[in-house]
Amino acid sequence: MSTLPELYKTIIGPSLHGRRYVIDKELGFGGFGLVCRVLQEESLYASPTLRNQHLALKVYHSASYQRPVLDEIIHMMSVGGSSCTVQFFDRSPLHAELEYVVMEYVPETMKTKIVQSQQGHATRGLVELYLQEIPWVLGTLRSAGVVHCDIKPSNIGIKNGHLKLLDFGLARMSGAVSDGMPKKRASYPPEIREGIVTPALDMYCAGKVLEWIITGAHVADVQETIENIELFHDIILPVPWRKMFLSMLHPDYKQRAHPEQLHQLMADAVKDMDTLSFKDMVPLSKAELLPSSSSLFG
Repeated sequence: MSTLPELYKTIIGPSLHGRRYVIDKELGFGGFGLVCRVLQEESLYASPTLRNQHLALKVYHSASYQRPVLDEIIHMMSVGGSSCTVQFFDRSPLHAELEYVVMEYVPETMKTKIVQSQQGHATRGLVELYLQEIPWVLGTLRSAGVVHCDIKPSNIGIKNGHLKLLDFGLARMSGAVSDGMPKKRASYPPEIREGIVTPALDMYCAGKVLEWIITGAHVADVQETIENIELFHDIILPVPWRKMFLSMLHPDYKQRAHPEQLHQLMADAVKDMDTLSFKDMVPLSKAELLPSSSSLFG
Protein backbone atom coordinates (compact mmCIF):
# COMPACT_ATOMS: atom_id res chain seq x y z
CA MET A 1 0.00 0.00 0.00
CA SER A 2 1.40 3.38 -1.00
CA THR A 3 2.11 6.03 1.61
CA LEU A 4 2.62 8.85 -0.88
CA PRO A 5 0.56 11.96 -0.12
CA GLU A 6 -2.05 12.71 -2.78
CA LEU A 7 -0.13 15.87 -3.67
CA TYR A 8 2.80 13.73 -4.78
CA LYS A 9 0.78 10.94 -6.36
CA THR A 10 2.25 11.31 -9.85
CA ILE A 11 4.97 13.98 -9.61
CA ILE A 12 7.63 14.48 -6.92
CA GLY A 13 9.73 17.61 -6.69
CA PRO A 14 11.32 20.01 -7.03
CA SER A 15 14.38 18.18 -5.72
CA LEU A 16 17.57 19.59 -4.23
CA HIS A 17 18.70 20.25 -7.82
CA GLY A 18 15.34 21.72 -8.86
CA ARG A 19 14.25 18.66 -10.81
CA ARG A 20 10.81 17.03 -10.84
CA TYR A 21 10.16 13.33 -11.29
CA VAL A 22 7.11 11.66 -12.79
CA ILE A 23 6.13 8.34 -11.20
CA ASP A 24 5.36 5.66 -13.73
CA LYS A 25 5.34 2.54 -11.53
CA GLU A 26 5.55 1.52 -7.88
CA LEU A 27 8.28 -1.11 -7.54
CA GLY A 28 8.29 -2.13 -3.90
CA PHE A 29 7.20 -1.29 -0.39
CA GLY A 30 9.29 -2.13 2.67
CA GLY A 31 10.13 -1.21 6.20
CA PHE A 32 12.11 1.89 5.26
CA GLY A 33 10.16 3.25 2.34
CA LEU A 34 8.44 3.02 -1.00
CA VAL A 35 10.47 2.63 -4.21
CA CYS A 36 9.05 3.89 -7.50
CA ARG A 37 10.23 3.89 -11.08
CA VAL A 38 10.26 7.47 -12.36
CA LEU A 39 11.21 9.63 -15.31
CA GLN A 40 12.77 13.06 -15.04
CA GLU A 41 10.39 15.83 -16.13
CA GLU A 42 11.76 18.13 -18.80
CA SER A 43 12.67 21.58 -17.46
CA LEU A 44 15.51 24.09 -17.29
CA TYR A 45 16.89 22.14 -14.34
CA ALA A 46 16.68 18.70 -15.94
CA SER A 47 19.93 16.75 -16.17
CA PRO A 48 20.91 16.02 -19.80
CA THR A 49 22.50 12.71 -18.75
CA LEU A 50 19.26 11.50 -17.13
CA ARG A 51 16.91 12.32 -20.00
CA ASN A 52 14.68 9.55 -21.36
CA GLN A 53 15.84 6.92 -18.92
CA HIS A 54 14.06 5.24 -16.05
CA LEU A 55 15.28 6.10 -12.56
CA ALA A 56 14.49 4.69 -9.11
CA LEU A 57 13.09 7.03 -6.45
CA LYS A 58 12.93 5.90 -2.82
CA VAL A 59 10.52 7.74 -0.51
CA TYR A 60 11.28 7.25 3.18
CA HIS A 61 8.76 6.63 5.95
CA SER A 62 9.57 9.56 8.22
CA ALA A 63 8.01 7.82 11.21
CA SER A 64 9.92 4.54 10.97
CA TYR A 65 13.15 5.51 9.25
CA GLN A 66 15.36 6.52 12.17
CA ARG A 67 18.69 7.05 10.43
CA PRO A 68 19.34 10.20 8.38
CA VAL A 69 18.84 10.02 4.63
CA LEU A 70 22.29 11.55 4.36
CA ASP A 71 23.82 8.35 5.77
CA GLU A 72 22.52 6.28 2.90
CA ILE A 73 23.66 8.85 0.37
CA ILE A 74 27.15 8.97 1.86
CA HIS A 75 27.50 5.20 1.72
CA MET A 76 26.26 5.04 -1.87
CA MET A 77 28.67 7.77 -2.89
CA SER A 78 31.56 6.12 -1.03
CA VAL A 79 31.40 3.28 -3.54
CA GLY A 80 29.83 5.36 -6.33
CA GLY A 81 32.73 5.04 -8.72
CA SER A 82 32.07 1.34 -9.20
CA SER A 83 29.75 -0.17 -11.79
CA CYS A 84 28.81 -2.96 -9.36
CA THR A 85 26.87 -0.66 -7.01
CA VAL A 86 23.78 1.46 -7.61
CA GLN A 87 24.48 5.10 -8.51
CA PHE A 88 23.07 8.10 -6.61
CA PHE A 89 21.73 11.07 -8.64
CA ASP A 90 19.55 13.41 -6.58
CA ARG A 91 17.66 13.89 -3.33
CA SER A 92 14.89 15.86 -1.66
CA PRO A 93 15.64 19.41 -0.51
CA LEU A 94 17.14 19.72 2.97
CA HIS A 95 14.53 19.58 5.74
CA ALA A 96 11.76 18.73 3.25
CA GLU A 97 8.58 17.14 4.57
CA LEU A 98 8.94 14.32 2.04
CA GLU A 99 12.39 12.69 2.17
CA TYR A 100 13.57 10.83 -0.92
CA VAL A 101 16.59 9.86 -2.99
CA VAL A 102 16.86 9.35 -6.75
CA MET A 103 19.07 6.52 -7.94
CA GLU A 104 19.94 4.38 -10.91
CA TYR A 105 17.11 2.06 -11.96
CA VAL A 106 17.97 -1.64 -12.04
CA PRO A 107 15.29 -3.72 -13.80
CA GLU A 108 15.63 -7.05 -12.01
CA THR A 109 17.20 -8.75 -9.00
CA MET A 110 18.45 -12.22 -8.16
CA LYS A 111 15.16 -12.85 -6.38
CA THR A 112 12.87 -11.72 -9.20
CA LYS A 113 15.06 -13.47 -11.77
CA ILE A 114 14.47 -16.78 -9.99
CA VAL A 115 10.93 -16.40 -8.64
CA GLN A 116 9.49 -15.02 -11.89
CA SER A 117 11.33 -17.41 -14.20
CA GLN A 118 9.38 -20.06 -16.10
CA GLN A 119 11.50 -22.77 -14.49
CA GLY A 120 10.99 -21.41 -10.96
CA HIS A 121 14.62 -22.01 -10.06
CA ALA A 122 18.08 -20.58 -10.68
CA THR A 123 19.91 -21.66 -13.80
CA ARG A 124 23.51 -22.73 -13.93
CA GLY A 125 24.32 -19.49 -15.76
CA LEU A 126 22.96 -17.42 -12.90
CA VAL A 127 25.05 -19.37 -10.39
CA GLU A 128 28.17 -18.84 -12.49
CA LEU A 129 27.44 -15.11 -12.74
CA TYR A 130 27.20 -14.91 -8.95
CA LEU A 131 30.41 -16.88 -8.42
CA GLN A 132 32.29 -14.71 -10.90
CA GLU A 133 31.13 -11.29 -9.70
CA ILE A 134 30.21 -11.33 -6.01
CA PRO A 135 33.92 -11.26 -4.95
CA TRP A 136 34.26 -8.00 -6.92
CA VAL A 137 31.19 -6.55 -5.19
CA LEU A 138 32.52 -7.50 -1.75
CA GLY A 139 35.98 -6.18 -2.61
CA THR A 140 34.51 -2.82 -3.68
CA LEU A 141 32.71 -2.47 -0.34
CA ARG A 142 35.78 -3.48 1.65
CA SER A 143 38.05 -1.04 -0.19
CA ALA A 144 35.62 1.79 0.59
CA GLY A 145 35.37 0.81 4.26
CA VAL A 146 31.62 0.23 3.88
CA VAL A 147 29.65 -2.72 5.28
CA HIS A 148 26.38 -3.07 3.36
CA CYS A 149 24.64 -5.09 6.14
CA ASP A 150 21.74 -6.08 3.87
CA ILE A 151 23.07 -8.39 1.15
CA LYS A 152 20.16 -10.60 0.08
CA PRO A 153 18.64 -11.77 -3.22
CA SER A 154 16.27 -8.80 -3.50
CA ASN A 155 19.19 -6.36 -3.05
CA ILE A 156 21.45 -7.93 -5.67
CA GLY A 157 20.38 -6.36 -8.95
CA ILE A 158 21.12 -7.59 -12.45
CA LYS A 159 21.66 -5.04 -15.19
CA ASN A 160 23.16 -5.63 -18.63
CA GLY A 161 24.21 -9.10 -17.56
CA HIS A 162 26.15 -8.00 -14.46
CA LEU A 163 25.52 -7.84 -10.72
CA LYS A 164 24.77 -4.50 -9.10
CA LEU A 165 24.31 -4.05 -5.33
CA LEU A 166 21.21 -2.10 -4.29
CA ASP A 167 19.75 -0.43 -1.18
CA PHE A 168 22.32 1.04 1.22
CA GLY A 169 19.69 1.86 3.85
CA LEU A 170 21.32 -0.33 6.53
CA ALA A 171 24.94 0.30 5.51
CA ARG A 172 27.56 1.21 8.10
CA MET A 173 31.20 2.11 8.03
CA SER A 174 33.36 -0.82 9.08
CA GLY A 175 33.75 -0.92 12.86
CA ALA A 176 30.47 0.90 13.53
CA VAL A 177 27.93 -0.39 16.02
CA SER A 178 24.93 -2.37 14.85
CA ASP A 179 22.25 -0.15 16.40
CA GLY A 180 19.03 0.04 14.41
CA MET A 181 19.70 -3.25 12.61
CA PRO A 182 17.49 -6.34 12.91
CA LYS A 183 19.07 -8.79 15.37
CA LYS A 184 17.18 -11.97 14.49
CA ARG A 185 17.41 -12.10 10.70
CA ALA A 186 18.17 -15.66 9.66
CA SER A 187 20.87 -14.58 7.22
CA TYR A 188 22.91 -12.64 9.78
CA PRO A 189 26.08 -14.12 11.33
CA PRO A 190 26.49 -14.88 15.04
CA GLU A 191 28.59 -11.79 15.81
CA ILE A 192 25.70 -9.43 15.04
CA ARG A 193 24.27 -10.24 18.48
CA GLU A 194 27.42 -8.71 19.95
CA GLY A 195 27.09 -5.57 17.84
CA ILE A 196 30.13 -6.33 15.67
CA VAL A 197 30.03 -4.84 12.15
CA THR A 198 32.94 -5.73 9.85
CA PRO A 199 33.26 -6.74 6.16
CA ALA A 200 32.99 -10.33 7.39
CA LEU A 201 29.28 -9.67 7.95
CA ASP A 202 28.79 -9.04 4.22
CA MET A 203 30.87 -12.12 3.42
CA TYR A 204 28.55 -14.27 5.54
CA CYS A 205 25.38 -12.78 4.03
CA ALA A 206 26.77 -13.35 0.52
CA GLY A 207 27.31 -17.00 1.46
CA LYS A 208 23.70 -17.28 2.62
CA VAL A 209 22.54 -15.87 -0.72
CA LEU A 210 24.49 -18.60 -2.53
CA GLU A 211 22.92 -21.20 -0.25
CA TRP A 212 19.45 -19.83 -1.09
CA ILE A 213 20.20 -19.86 -4.83
CA ILE A 214 21.25 -23.51 -4.76
CA THR A 215 18.80 -24.99 -2.23
CA GLY A 216 15.94 -22.50 -1.99
CA ALA A 217 16.32 -22.63 1.78
CA HIS A 218 18.45 -21.62 4.73
CA VAL A 219 19.83 -23.62 7.65
CA ALA A 220 21.88 -22.35 10.56
CA ASP A 221 25.01 -24.50 10.35
CA VAL A 222 27.49 -24.50 7.46
CA GLN A 223 28.01 -28.25 7.64
CA GLU A 224 24.26 -28.73 7.37
CA THR A 225 24.27 -26.37 4.39
CA ILE A 226 26.76 -28.64 2.61
CA GLU A 227 24.78 -31.75 3.54
CA ASN A 228 21.56 -30.25 2.20
CA ILE A 229 23.15 -29.37 -1.14
CA GLU A 230 24.40 -32.92 -1.47
CA LEU A 231 21.00 -34.31 -0.45
CA PHE A 232 19.05 -32.12 -2.86
CA HIS A 233 21.25 -32.88 -5.86
CA ASP A 234 22.42 -36.39 -4.95
CA ILE A 235 26.06 -35.37 -5.29
CA ILE A 236 29.25 -35.14 -3.29
CA LEU A 237 30.40 -31.53 -3.30
CA PRO A 238 33.93 -31.14 -4.65
CA VAL A 239 36.60 -29.82 -2.30
CA PRO A 240 36.62 -26.28 -3.84
CA TRP A 241 32.90 -25.92 -3.13
CA ARG A 242 33.32 -27.11 0.45
CA LYS A 243 36.19 -24.70 1.00
CA MET A 244 34.15 -21.88 -0.49
CA PHE A 245 31.17 -22.38 1.82
CA LEU A 246 33.35 -22.93 4.89
CA SER A 247 35.30 -19.74 4.16
CA MET A 248 32.13 -17.65 3.74
CA LEU A 249 29.99 -19.10 6.53
CA HIS A 250 32.58 -19.76 9.22
CA PRO A 251 31.01 -19.03 12.64
CA ASP A 252 34.11 -17.06 13.67
CA TYR A 253 34.11 -13.82 11.66
CA LYS A 254 37.88 -13.55 11.95
CA GLN A 255 38.25 -16.83 10.04
CA ARG A 256 36.15 -15.85 7.01
CA ALA A 257 37.75 -15.21 3.65
CA HIS A 258 38.72 -11.80 2.29
CA PRO A 259 37.29 -10.91 -1.16
CA GLU A 260 40.59 -11.59 -2.93
CA GLN A 261 40.72 -15.06 -1.35
CA LEU A 262 37.08 -15.64 -2.25
CA HIS A 263 37.82 -14.73 -5.87
CA GLN A 264 40.20 -17.67 -6.19
CA LEU A 265 37.91 -20.02 -4.28
CA MET A 266 34.98 -19.17 -6.53
CA ALA A 267 37.10 -19.41 -9.68
CA ASP A 268 38.00 -22.95 -8.61
CA ALA A 269 34.31 -23.67 -7.93
CA VAL A 270 33.34 -22.51 -11.42
CA LYS A 271 35.91 -24.88 -12.92
CA ASP A 272 34.27 -27.74 -11.03
CA MET A 273 30.75 -26.95 -12.28
CA ASP A 274 31.14 -29.52 -15.08
CA THR A 275 31.91 -32.27 -12.55
CA LEU A 276 28.62 -31.73 -10.74
CA SER A 277 25.49 -33.57 -11.75
CA PHE A 278 23.08 -30.66 -11.41
CA LYS A 279 22.36 -28.65 -14.53
CA ASP A 280 19.71 -26.42 -12.94
CA MET A 281 19.29 -25.47 -9.32
CA VAL A 282 16.60 -26.84 -7.04
CA PRO A 283 13.10 -25.32 -7.36
CA LEU A 284 12.28 -22.95 -4.51
CA SER A 285 9.31 -25.09 -3.46
CA LYS A 286 11.68 -27.90 -2.55
CA ALA A 287 12.65 -25.95 0.55
CA GLU A 288 9.50 -27.39 2.10
CA LEU A 289 11.27 -30.76 2.27
CA LEU A 290 13.60 -29.38 4.92
CA PRO A 291 12.03 -29.62 8.38
CA SER A 292 14.78 -27.43 9.89
CA SER A 293 14.83 -24.85 7.13
CA SER A 294 13.34 -21.40 7.08
CA SER A 295 12.74 -18.90 4.34
CA LEU A 296 15.90 -16.86 3.93
CA PHE A 297 14.19 -13.64 2.95
CA GLY A 298 10.69 -12.32 2.99
